[in-house]
Amino acid sequence: MSMKLMVLGVLMEGEKHPYEIQQIVKERDMDRYIKFQKGSLYYAVEQLEKKGLIEVAGTVSDSKRPDRTVYRITEAGRGEFQDLLIKQYVNMDYFYDPIFAALAFSLHGDRAEILQALKTRVQDQEIRVGILQRVYENHIPEVPRVILYILAAALEQTRTQLKWMQRLYQDALDGRLEEVGQSIDFE
Repeated sequence: MSMKLMVLGVLMEGEKHPYEIQQIVKERDMDRYIKFQKGSLYYAVEQLEKKGLIEVAGTVSDSKRPDRTVYRITEAGRGEFQDLLIKQYVNMDYFYDPIFAALAFSLHGDRAEILQALKTRVQDQEIRVGILQRVYENHIPEVPRVILYILAAALEQTRTQLKWMQRLYQDALDGRLEEVGQSIDFE
């Protein structure tokens, strides 16, 4: 998801300052499926304002903090939001995992180190599945079903990736990665 879509989408819900947007992203665990950096959020807000897609709605003053600029989405921003939203629905980007590049050259690497790296990755993936399962379950009473679909997709993809990693690790452990003419058993 693009940062522009995320900012515009949150502003569709009402006026917000960038810090509020950042908090919403964290509360909804959106940072699990959006490449999100605090600096890029402020840059995106600045760019959206320059393009007339959002505008300043006011300023919030607090004696404990510097003044905060509150933004709202413009009509042009609503149109851009709809365009970006539909583009995300039909976007068919391919999934690239950094491990693919390593696998391509793994026959030339140190077997023991590769086995340890794979074992660590399997363990990390098992932890990730547990975390995503808890996040999903904790959000059931709190979020609309459409958000649960996002969380469920992340959980299902992570479980699938774990199964794949476990098979890869077992084949590496068994010394089968160099075999030719043998299919991989998968469900």
